[in-house]
Amino acid sequence: TIYEFFKFNNREISNIRLSKCPFIDSRLNKILTGRICHNYIALTDVGLQIFGKGARYDRTTLKWGASNTLVYSYLSAGIFGIIFYLHICYLFILFFITFIKNILKSKNKYLTKEEILGQSLFFIIVFFLIRSVVEISFGYWSTDQLIFIICLIYYKKFIFNKTIND
Repeated sequence: TIYEFFKFNNREISNIRLSKCPFIDSRLNKILTGRICHNYIALTDVGLQIFGKGARYDRTTLKWGASNTLVYSYLSAGIFGIIFYLHICYLFILFFITFIKNILKSKNKYLTKEEILGQSLFFIIVFFLIRSVVEISFGYWSTDQLIFIICLIYYKKFIFNKTIND
C-alpha cells in the first residue's frame, strides 16, 4: 500500500541522514544510544534560525526526537528558544546562590516547614535541569513541564523573593 511505501521511505531517509553523521561510530554516541548523531543531524538540517521550525519539527520531519532541551528549544523556537532556556538557567543560578546563603545563614538545628518546602522545590528544579541534558524533559508539553513550571513559579514567588526581601 501507499502507507507502507512512505513508511519505508521515511525509515530509509532517516538511515541515510544518520550515516552522514561523523560521530556515528564513536564510543560516546553508542553509549548515548545515538543521541549525538540525532542532535548533529537535527542541527545541521535546521541551520541558523531566528524563530525555529516550530513544535514537533524534530519528530515530524526528522522522524526522531531531539535528545535534550537545549537542542529542542533551538529546533522549535530558534534563537528565542535558546534565550528562554538560558534565562531559566540564569534563574537557577540565582536560586542556587540564595539556597547556599540560606543554608549557611540557618542556625536552627531543625528546619521549618517553609525551609523544607523550599529545599524540596529546589531539588525538584535541580532534577529537571539535570535531566534536560539527556532528555527533552520540561522543554516539551508534558507532565514534566507542568511540575517544573509550578515548582519554579512557587519557589520564585514564595521562597526566593522572601529571602531576598529579608
